[in-house]
Amino acid sequence: MSNRDVLVVAEIRDGRLKKSAHEVATAGRRLADALGGKVTALVAGNGGSGAAAELGKYGVDAVLTVDGPAYARYTQAALLAAVLAAAGKVAPRVILFAASVPGKETAPAAAAKLGAACIADAVSVTLDGDALVASKPKLAGK
Repeated sequence: MSNRDVLVVAEIRDGRLKKSAHEVATAGRRLADALGGKVTALVAGNGGSGAAAELGKYGVDAVLTVDGPAYARYTQAALLAAVLAAAGKVAPRVILFAASVPGKETAPAAAAKLGAACIADAVSVTLDGDALVASKPKLAGK
């Protein structure tokens, strides 16, 4: 892997990918294409192994799964540990989270632990030369 790669955190519920997982994977694919890299998805949740295969339809090149009772219900500590382990393995330039409670709680903690920046509630992330550009809604999305 290289610093051109993108890691996406794909959320599941009851063993099925949430709609936000599809959206994050698609955004990750667009960004990885612009960077010339690959997309790896992290699926952390009880029953996540079955959901992982579906991510290929959304442009994901590889999937890391963390499955088991500790992930049956979301906890920030468990998801953070999984994200940090995945980041250690993938060494991505960017990690994308959904703008959900798990994403909003875990992304800043992961950024702090990794010594990276965190941009919350971005609606798009693009590349301008070598710079990442995030767009955010104005006036709370209105």
